[in-house]
Amino acid sequence: MSIDRPLDNSHLMSLKPSIVHVANTNFEFELGSSSPLEASFAQSWSKHPLCLQLQYLPILAAYPQDLIAVTAAPGADYIKTLEKTGWWPQGLPQFVPLEETSIFIGKKCLSWGSSLQVKEWAEKRQMDYSIPPWEVVKLVNSKAFSFRYQTIQEAALIENETQLVDWLQEVEGTKVLKTCYGLSGKGNWIVHGQSVTMPILKHCRSEWNQRRPIIGEPWVDRVYDFSTQWHIHPGKDIEWIGATRFKTNDRGKYEGTYAGPENLLFDTLEPFLEEHRKFVQKPLEDMAALGYFGFVGCDALIYRNPSNPSLTLYPLVEINARQTMSLMALRLQQRLFPDSVIHLAFHQPDTKLISLLPMECADSKGRIIHCRQKLCPI
Repeated sequence: MSIDRPLDNSHLMSLKPSIVHVANTNFEFELGSSSPLEASFAQSWSKHPLCLQLQYLPILAAYPQDLIAVTAAPGADYIKTLEKTGWWPQGLPQFVPLEETSIFIGKKCLSWGSSLQVKEWAEKRQMDYSIPPWEVVKLVNSKAFSFRYQTIQEAALIENETQLVDWLQEVEGTKVLKTCYGLSGKGNWIVHGQSVTMPILKHCRSEWNQRRPIIGEPWVDRVYDFSTQWHIHPGKDIEWIGATRFKTNDRGKYEGTYAGPENLLFDTLEPFLEEHRKFVQKPLEDMAALGYFGFVGCDALIYRNPSNPSLTLYPLVEINARQTMSLMALRLQQRLFPDSVIHLAFHQPDTKLISLLPMECADSKGRIIHCRQKLCPI
């Protein structure tokens, strides 16, 4: 991949409307909270250093005339690093502190995920921001909703200790327990045995106490993780954006994304992509009928089935009814490198690769937080 000669499409940038981006990547925490308005999203970011760093993610998709709302403007070294890439020939979007007011009045707000916290913030600034009904947002983002379209026979919704004991004994081999609002694999619990341990039980009880089921699945031999990105419009039209391949570690945690032309990304596996696209039409239509609108990422994977020598498609692993890392990579690739495959991945801070996100961020109280990972293009 060449990252030093991006497509010159600067003439298109002036055609895009000015948007205020808010990367509320604490979205899943808000979904899981019984009182989401007890704290602002800026306060929530301060509790999670990764969220502080990810608030700058819109830089990958934003245009020069856009605004990115942040706890604090990034340092000069970060700005110089971005300018050296040559990816923003007309200039970078403006980073504006969240506490500002007049500069936001009347502008359209685009958040990472539909949010009551962002809605409260935007209303105080007389901004154009609308979201689906909150109960619909919670419903379609829950893995219990994705489970409606489950295709793996041994998978189960587990609602109490008795069901957990029975399921662990019935399903052989390694298994995974997932919470309804787990983020990038962090809500997953890998189980190797068939008995219930106290750590497992404590993990599950915390969810059951919130009246949320646990999703149990057999662990599969993953060959290829991929996602498709969509946008459901308020009028219920469903727009295709594109597909990406992404990497996960051995616990299913997200590590990076490949974005590019589908024939290059999928090669001989492209029929699996087409099968997935057909499969997800029904869930997407169901979401639109429920009243959801906004971005949607549909994750899928291809795996080796022990009872079948050929590869098998798991057509819908989960639905992320929000913006995603894959969408950010795809937007960057489509905007600058439409004929190439790009790879965005998290790396240790000592790598010499450039970081597209700052390595130092200020929280809502002005304290400097040092970030643990670089988001790097390869």
